Amino acid sequence: MKTGRRVHAETLVEDLRPWRKKIVRRILDLPQGDYAAVVSASGDTVRGQIAIRRFKGSATVHEEDLNQDGVPEIVLENQKVKATILLTGGRIIEYIIKSRNENLLFKLWPQTPPWHGEPRGALAFYPYGGLEEFIGYPYIAGHINYQYKIVRANGNFVRVELWANVHGSKIAKTITLPAEGQVLEVRYSFDEMDPSLHVIGINPLIEIGPSTGPEDVYIFPEKTLVSRRPVLDRYYGAACFLEQGWAVGYDTQMDVSLLIGYPVNDAIYLHMWNNHPDNTPTPYYYTELQPWLAIKPLTTTYFSYYLLGHDGDWSTALEAFTKLGLLTKKRTSR
Repeated sequence: MKTGRRVHAETLVEDLRPWRKKIVRRILDLPQGDYAAVVSASGDTVRGQIAIRRFKGSATVHEEDLNQDGVPEIVLENQKVKATILLTGGRIIEYIIKSRNENLLFKLWPQTPPWHGEPRGALAFYPYGGLEEFIGYPYIAGHINYQYKIVRANGNFVRVELWANVHGSKIAKTITLPAEGQVLEVRYSFDEMDPSLHVIGINPLIEIGPSTGPEDVYIFPEKTLVSRRPVLDRYYGAACFLEQGWAVGYDTQMDVSLLIGYPVNDAIYLHMWNNHPDNTPTPYYYTELQPWLAIKPLTTTYFSYYLLGHDGDWSTALEAFTKLGLLTKKRTSR
């Protein structure tokens, strides 16, 4: 319960050369709970949320070369979820609910799309699948291999750090899987970004259940709860202006759901994309739930994205997300 009582305050004095930036990291020892955070520097104030949770049980990370190409994939696993990182693009290529042995993300890899190896495919979207990013335009970063470090290989949570230099722009991701539950966290940092890049889309390719079709329903918390379904005769996009930082897909036949979450005040809007085989060079059915965020010039842009799959109705997934303290609400003013 939020009491409004201040639990921590400090003032830092840092030397900073003109037109330079400095990253200051602080470790706070806080008990389990939900906190509002306010940070001010150089006349600017940023507000956010901190959720502290303690987890029981054990999760693990291991390397496994799934396609025998000599480059390992990184597998994070607990009792309920198995997530696989493909170092090409640093993407989460699989997010599997173990009770159903069901990957809730569309995955083409290690297969290849029709334009693979052709000149016309060099500047086209390459649908590996999974959770990836639109950085400038899809082809800019999709084939770049990320470096990685397993920060915590086992325990009540596991963590992997990934980073890459994408044509001068420095992209880093920290992927964390707790030992309990199904939530997977991806924390992004975008640093020294090319000045021609103004926005970034966090882009999961989603396929809930064995296929994408009208049995799938997607729920968006706009002014009211809005539901949309994939359409099989065309591709289309929809702009979603959310009042809360989540959206969820539910396969009504398989009874399985996938919730995505993010800090709603840090995104411009959410874009739903319904893909169709007519959309060459990615001729497949899948759905994308993309929050778009503005790159902050001359500083580091941070963002968090969450996947939470559930064997059952979407409302239970939303309850679990809320209990973790991760639900954010749109502010009307700063």
